[in-house]
Amino acid sequence: MKYEQQAQLEEALRNLPEQLPPEDLHDRIMDKLIEEKGKSWFAGIIESSAALFKVSFSPLSAALVGICLILAFYGGFKIGQTDGNVKSANVRLLPVPAKMNSEAYLYLARSLLAAGEPQKALGALRRAGVMRSTPEYRYWQGMVYYALGNLEKERESYQQLLQQRPDYLPARLNLAHNYLENRQLEKAEELYAQVLRIDPRQERARYNHAFVLHLQGRVDEEIRAWKDFLFHFRKGSLALQAVRHLHERGDYTWRVYRIGYRAVILNQENLLGEDMAKKEREIDYLFRQLGGQSLAELNIVVFFRGDDAQAKKISLDIKTMLTARLSTGNGKEIVRGSWFGEPEVVKKGDGSTLQLPKGILIFGVLQHQEKREERV
Repeated sequence: MKYEQQAQLEEALRNLPEQLPPEDLHDRIMDKLIEEKGKSWFAGIIESSAALFKVSFSPLSAALVGICLILAFYGGFKIGQTDGNVKSANVRLLPVPAKMNSEAYLYLARSLLAAGEPQKALGALRRAGVMRSTPEYRYWQGMVYYALGNLEKERESYQQLLQQRPDYLPARLNLAHNYLENRQLEKAEELYAQVLRIDPRQERARYNHAFVLHLQGRVDEEIRAWKDFLFHFRKGSLALQAVRHLHERGDYTWRVYRIGYRAVILNQENLLGEDMAKKEREIDYLFRQLGGQSLAELNIVVFFRGDDAQAKKISLDIKTMLTARLSTGNGKEIVRGSWFGEPEVVKKGDGSTLQLPKGILIFGVLQHQEKREERV
């Protein structure tokens, strides 16, 4: 149930329309900031929402944080590495009121950073008073320095934070990014490995760890790392890049298949292998990715050099498993199987060709009436 709710939340987030913040949002926030009657409204928000504003590494928590921020600010703030060169045309920055507490200055700095004003954000941070001794201050100070392009100061901020709070995972992750950007590859690799030991669900850490191995020329370890990444994450732009890196190294274990309007990443080794449990899991994943598409037919083409009978067996096995899952209810069979007792010829990125001893092609043809739109 927990994972089902998580999937629903993540799907809802992906489908939320992009919206600009209301024109008067900044004015309303600033008006509230100066209303200090006992415990200020803003201080109350900071206190009650402290857990939300810290970067969480639980997918479910991340989804909830995303929903809260979207509903509250219509996308006006961004959690993660911030591009200081991008300004929000709809955020109007007013003179800072004289009467503000320390928490307000820290939050104002974050708002200024999101608005593409890192220099002003740095000024607000310097006026954050007692908040300067907190982990949150050091973290956002590092973010501001990153936006300003001062990677040395960014690094110092995270190092100081980790001396104070060794368990502060967002700082450890961003410090690893900093080392990678500075080509301090050994330090970056060590930190990414630490992050993954603590939280294996960190997609960017897992991708960058493999990329560090790529830059170091450690080919065998790199290949294992890309496969490990794809075992955990096989959707999105990073997954597509991971497949490309594997192909550049001559490994075609994972393939990208264009089925209708979707690009589906599958483990070819599992589909062609003898382990039926692994094959069933791969077929189940493929079936889930076909949902919502009206397919006229789905083609399975298997290549197996020197063994036409084995190619036929694999093709018909996959056809049988998919047909059972794609039953239309009207007796129409849409899965087509083909096979060849010869190698598959694939075209490499540089235009040359490569012969794979065995391979599989999967492609689907949509019904004519269905809109053909490109999605990844």
